[in-house]
Amino acid sequence: MSDKQHSSAPAGDTPPGTTHFGFQQVAETDKARKVAEVFHSVAARYDVMNDLMSGGMHRAGRYSPWPAPACARA
Repeated sequence: MSDKQHSSAPAGDTPPGTTHFGFQQVAETDKARKVAEVFHSVAARYDVMNDLMSGGMHRAGRYSPWPAPACARA
């Protein structure tokens, strides 16, 4: 994927072989690892946040004995 396809930066702003990660320029080969690090650092807290915001109701649908409506399965 070229820089023009995934960056809103002006052409030539990103050196070849690099891409944007937040406000940093990183090597394209390092971006997937950095994204995974961010994901793993927030994953456990994400469920806690959902519990607090929904009062645990977000889990109710997960363990429902009834099948999901057709629109939710698409």
